[in-house]
Amino acid sequence: MVNHPDGLDLTVTFTSLLDRNHPKDLDGSNVTILAEPSGSRLNAVKPGDIHYAEVGADTVEMLLPLPAAKDDNSLNLCFGVLHFLKGSPPETPDTSKDAPVCKTTTIITQAQAKDLADQLNAAAAKAMAAKTSSEKNIFASGFVTTAQTGTQGGADISLNNVLNNFVPGLAGVDSFLQIQKTSVAGGDPRHFEAGLKWRHVSSFQHAVDTEIENDVNRYHDKGVTPEQLKTFGEEINKAEAKYNPVWLGALEDFAIKIEGDPTQFKAANAVGDGDIQILTRTLPLFGSKKGYFRARPFVAGWEGGRSIGQGAATTTTTGTTTTTTTPDVNWIARAKVGADFTLFYDNSDNSKAKSSGGNSKDKSGSDDTNAKSSLIKRVEISAGGVERYLFLKEINYNTATKSDSTTGKGSRPYFQSDVRVFFAEDGKARYGLRMAYTRGSLPPVFADVKSFQFGFVVETKDEAKTKDDKTKTANGTAK
Repeated sequence: MVNHPDGLDLTVTFTSLLDRNHPKDLDGSNVTILAEPSGSRLNAVKPGDIHYAEVGADTVEMLLPLPAAKDDNSLNLCFGVLHFLKGSPPETPDTSKDAPVCKTTTIITQAQAKDLADQLNAAAAKAMAAKTSSEKNIFASGFVTTAQTGTQGGADISLNNVLNNFVPGLAGVDSFLQIQKTSVAGGDPRHFEAGLKWRHVSSFQHAVDTEIENDVNRYHDKGVTPEQLKTFGEEINKAEAKYNPVWLGALEDFAIKIEGDPTQFKAANAVGDGDIQILTRTLPLFGSKKGYFRARPFVAGWEGGRSIGQGAATTTTTGTTTTTTTPDVNWIARAKVGADFTLFYDNSDNSKAKSSGGNSKDKSGSDDTNAKSSLIKRVEISAGGVERYLFLKEINYNTATKSDSTTGKGSRPYFQSDVRVFFAEDGKARYGLRMAYTRGSLPPVFADVKSFQFGFVVETKDEAKTKDDKTKTANGTAK
């Protein structure tokens, strides 16, 4: 039971399924609730405050007024008559007023419930694989970009999981779309890709993940009482201490996608993409409660497929003969290796809970106050790169003709670093400014870029994703 300003939330779980065809079982005349030690009776304020739970035929939910006596710290609850569902094990006979069903429970304060939720969420966070910017549900940056040829506008947009809410049967599959496009020569990567991705997370300590998940589920099933809080915390802490302090695990991704030059889509490829990424946990910097570090220090994979675009035509005149040709490209075969590193300062409301697993404020409440009043909510510095090696000739961008008209193979590196400063946030997204430096080339036409970018940025706050989201279970346990 949780005590909050509006009253007492009480969840009652029975060992047998209730027969919901007897609503009078929940009538105020059949339910006696006494606040202890004063012995004062509590009654539901209005009809419906005592009701069967929407989920779970063995559960009743109640909203009760606060006890009048401040010293009351427990409730004694009795049902006079209860009807149980027949034919569903364990089968229980109906009760009568001569033998009521009674139980005493201790009142949990909101602070105790929040402590438990924070502790569970901190443990669950250690099993999470943090997302890069391009993996967020929405990442959008509009900017001015400066290259050797001048300064013009551009955009970097990533959308993930957009189709999952509309297309049935995509459970376990992530849809994605990414566009990087500018209007300045020497700064335009001419990059577009969209497709479906399957991801598998291999934890380096799967047994510990399972132990924490089982602990959370076990207490979620039974309900949480103050008597269990100490034992609960001890078990979670013991399991959490078994984690490797640095390494989290590996991500194995497989995707099918379409690549294209978003200018006219004359160059396009159908590609299968697979890679493995080794990643660290999100680690505090030098014991800081607001500064963090995470990395994917090793990424290796392959890309293979077929060209489905002809590229731009080239016209050659020799004497009286004019010949028009397009790049001779068929199959795609690439290997890739890379790395990604991120430092960030988090001054949002939950930054302290993230690092300590405890409350997000100290006794004076100063941490929450400072976070809400601070101009800067978050600063993130990222650097990453990928080295692709093209085994077969592919369509390349020709800077002389400004068209996708040449071919090439071999090494194609790409590097990007950026600084993002967020000044505002709500429950779903952050808003701020971004400065970035890019160098190298990206598929499908590998246009060489060397540019600086500055502009606004918006990204969703879906920081992490796990194969089994223990955080939701942890929050549910503490409610």
